[in-house]
Amino acid sequence: MRALLTLLTVALAAGCVTAAPNPSPNGAPAAPASGAEATATSTAPLALATGPLAPQTKGPVSIQALTRFKTVHVGPDGAELDVLVRLKGDGAVPAERAPMDLVIVLDRSGSMRGDKLVAVKSAALKLLDRLGKDDRVTLISYSDDVTVDALGGPTGPSGRALRDALMRVSAGGSTALGPALFKAIEQLERGDRGEARMAHVMLLSDGLANQGEQRPEVIGARAAGGFRVGVSVSTLGVGLDYNEDLMTRVADQGGGRYHFIKDSEAVAAVLNDEMNGLVATVARGVELELKGVQVIKAFGYPSDVVDGVTKVRVGALGAGQVREVVLRVKVPAGVAPSVALGELAVNFRDATAAGAPGR
Repeated sequence: MRALLTLLTVALAAGCVTAAPNPSPNGAPAAPASGAEATATSTAPLALATGPLAPQTKGPVSIQALTRFKTVHVGPDGAELDVLVRLKGDGAVPAERAPMDLVIVLDRSGSMRGDKLVAVKSAALKLLDRLGKDDRVTLISYSDDVTVDALGGPTGPSGRALRDALMRVSAGGSTALGPALFKAIEQLERGDRGEARMAHVMLLSDGLANQGEQRPEVIGARAAGGFRVGVSVSTLGVGLDYNEDLMTRVADQGGGRYHFIKDSEAVAAVLNDEMNGLVATVARGVELELKGVQVIKAFGYPSDVVDGVTKVRVGALGAGQVREVVLRVKVPAGVAPSVALGELAVNFRDATAAGAPGR
């Protein structure tokens, strides 16, 4: 399905300039807000008057574009404008969800010994109990090496084999987090799942990657590559010693969620929350598409430009969930007194019904 709106309809007005915000240290924009107060009278060049667009709804997804300031100064070289695109999953939790291909990736390094591994096993068993007969599960564990411990359905003989394999996992060794994630994504990429099935990785770790690939930018890029073909990744960091930058990067670029698990007692609640998000999905494969405007950067989400069209992959939306994407776009110099900067569309698969993907 596809919802479409004009990115921004703007008008030029003399005598208005913006108060320039202080840039953030990392170059990311400040949080955009509708109707920000930042104008003053001046004899400066013409300025671009902007404002929020009303939300539009298509199926289970609503979309809205908001800008940081009421006016934007346009100089001889044009201007840059930050636009916040707010997506919300509407409707109730689907009575029936799409079948799921789930890979659970467990850290079995030495630091997981004791209560942490016991709690993770117990929570994973409860998670398996929530899956249905049409779901498929792969259990991967890692320390110095990476092993595919079991795969199959969560019920019947294969379900018993999954549970037995889970209980046999023991802790010891280092942390080959990168190779484990690569193996998990590979399992789902090569699987025969079709467009109707969800494909998701849950990656759990309590430490620092110290075996195999360890660079956050490389591991994050692999997660983004999987996301391009419909594989999402959520990360769960246990305790205080894991690499938060790596875990957040993987979740952001993999189109999933990042969870902080304070201690062993919190493991079950966090895994349950992650599962709740999966079963509440109302739209999958959510993608923003921008035409007719130069996108300088999409913050926090992977993007590509193909034939002049920018596509930003947002992932799934749950019932009531809000995702916000900040886009930095180029406003050309010499624009007319009233101009539409471009066209913004959202493409998605409706997970509340059995329809085919559309545009």
